[in-house]
Amino acid sequence: FAVTSVVMLLMYATFGAYYLGGEFKPEITDLITALYYALVTMSTVGYGDITPQTAESKLFTVSIIILGVAVFATSLTAVR
Repeated sequence: FAVTSVVMLLMYATFGAYYLGGEFKPEITDLITALYYALVTMSTVGYGDITPQTAESKLFTVSIIILGVAVFATSLTAVR
């Protein structure tokens, strides 16, 4: 369950960032950059090198942060 949750969130975040790529500055134009953005956002590090510019992309980013914290916390409690 824990691994599946992390993988599903990573897929949601990566493909969502790729789909909304034009709404970020600089634009996300490839899956590697989308994966990088997803991992940095999910881990709540947030370097700030890629930033959302529209309301839709900001709400998407907020969803990644909230889901990332929830999935990681749930996964850590499930794996013991």
